[in-house]
Amino acid sequence: MKNLRVVCAAVLLSWMAWAEPTAVTKAQAQEAIAHFFAHPSGKMPNPDLAAVLQFSQSSDQVDVKIDEAVLPWVREPKRDETAVLLGAYLAGNVEAQLNAGRKGDQARAGLTRAFQVYEVLHKEHPDFTSPGLLKLKELDAQGKLDDYLKKNHKA
Repeated sequence: MKNLRVVCAAVLLSWMAWAEPTAVTKAQAQEAIAHFFAHPSGKMPNPDLAAVLQFSQSSDQVDVKIDEAVLPWVREPKRDETAVLLGAYLAGNVEAQLNAGRKGDQARAGLTRAFQVYEVLHKEHPDFTSPGLLKLKELDAQGKLDDYLKKNHKA
């Protein structure tokens, strides 16, 4: 089984191929985040997500931690929708940090946004499901997600 970081890196590097070669400013990242969440789509490439990725990699204003605890769906069968969920997590995490004006991983916010985007994607593509994300969503519904993140996420 592939290492999670390798899988995420492959997805993220493929996004970079779609990103503009110029630096993405905070304002541009915020605009891309707002546009993506207003119009989430399961189609790739997604220029909004590429901009968010580029900003998150080049900016010293945000820090996003990636591990299997928060991204179990990246090991699921490859589909555009799973890449979009990764982007939703990233965008939600970055959005929360920028809104708070504080650098520091915001896994909870990233997951909350991934849950929202999953609902949209599942309506557009009823055959799409993500057991890993649904497990986390169930923990959230039970009020256990924060404890799970404290124990399992390497923030």
